[in-house]
Amino acid sequence: MDKVFAVLPAEQFVFLSRFASTEETRYYLNGVAVEPAPDGSVFMVATDGYCIGIHKLGNDVARFYSRAGLPGTGPSFIVPTTKDVLRELKKKSRVERWLRVHADRLAIVEAGEIDGDDGALVAAPVV
Repeated sequence: MDKVFAVLPAEQFVFLSRFASTEETRYYLNGVAVEPAPDGSVFMVATDGYCIGIHKLGNDVARFYSRAGLPGTGPSFIVPTTKDVLRELKKKSRVERWLRVHADRLAIVEAGEIDGDDGALVAAPVV
C-alpha cells in the first residue's frame, strides 16, 4: 500500500468546501488546507478571499501520518475541492465516510475500511 498523508472525515470536508473559491483565476484558493497542530489536533481551513471557514478536529477524529508513514504529525497540504470529489462525497450513504489522502490521489472509504483497501477512487491530484 502506498503512503497515506491523512484520513479526514468527509462530512467536515464537504462543509468547508463551501468556503473555498470556485473561480478559475483564484486557483490557489480552490481547496481545503489541512494543517497539523502540535497538540495532535488538525486544522482544516478554506477561504474564497472574502470569508473563511476553520474547523479544528481533535486527535481522536482525524488521523495524520508522518513522512515515515507512522501516525503523528505530518506535513501540511491542500486537498482540492473538485466537482468529482464533492459529487462522490455527497452521495447518500448509511455509513460514515472518510477521505483518505494519498500522495497522488484521494480515496473515499467507509468507516470499516479506514485502515484497509481503498473504496471508490477519485482521480484528483493532491496539491
